[in-house]
This record gives sequence, C-alpha cells and structure tokens, in this order.
Amino acid sequence: MRYADDCIIYVKSKRAAERVMTSCTKYLEDRLKLKINREKSKTGSPLKLKFLGFSLYKAKGKIGIRPYQKSVKRFKDRVRQITSRKRGRSTQKILKELKHSPQAG
Repeated sequence: MRYADDCIIYVKSKRAAERVMTSCTKYLEDRLKLKINREKSKTGSPLKLKFLGFSLYKAKGKIGIRPYQKSVKRFKDRVRQITSRKRGRSTQKILKELKHSPQAG
C-alpha cells in the first residue's frame, strides 16, 4: 500500500511552524504508525520553499504560483537535448519523444 508523502501546512510564525511540525509528526508516527523522513521534512517560509516543483511568490500584494527555477531549467535542458539538430531525427520522431518524455511533457 502507498501513502501520500507530501504535505504543506502554512502557519504565521516560525514558532508555530515548529509546534505544528512536532504535533503532526507525533500524530503520524504514534497514531497512524507511519515513518517520517526527518531529512526531507522541513519548516520555512512558503515564499522560499519548493513543493512538487512549484514555489510561491508575492507581487503587488498578491500571492502567485510558478514553476520552481530548477524545475524549469531541467525542463528546458531536456527539450534542448531532444530537439538538438545534431541527432538527425525526423520531426515526427522528435514530437513523439517530446510527448512521451516525463520531464519535457
């Protein structure tokens, strides 16, 4: 059986974040008998953390979502690799590879 292992909880302060993290970890481990990867678990500003390849930003008093910079770079690198003129492939094969590439499509 698989479980969802990614979750974000937003709170106002660093102190509240630490308290909620402790509480959630205790509940997940004690009650649900799930193992928490403490190396991957973290608290911090939602504007500085990435989640599932995305990050939040603030502009003109509004919050938005955008792809994380490293995710965009990986995507572009993969598209450049697939569409490189050095590979000598037909347009149809290139399009098929782009469509089926996990990072590029």
